[in-house]
Amino acid sequence: MDIEVIPDLEIILRDDPMPQIIGDLRVKRGSVYYLDHQFRLDPARSRIIFPPIEELDPEFDIWASMRTSELDSS
Repeated sequence: MDIEVIPDLEIILRDDPMPQIIGDLRVKRGSVYYLDHQFRLDPARSRIIFPPIEELDPEFDIWASMRTSELDSS
């Protein structure tokens, strides 16, 4: 994974060992590798969202594409 993000986060420290994180991380550029394939992330549509809830449970909205020269006509 090689990702550069633009953070827009609010981090709230509390008595709980885990801080509350609210906001999002927008992908500026990057790629991920899965099963020996490289997928390029779409920066216009890819982000990680931290909703304003007590537990840390981010939502991943990731759009990626892969170049291939293989065609399957079946």
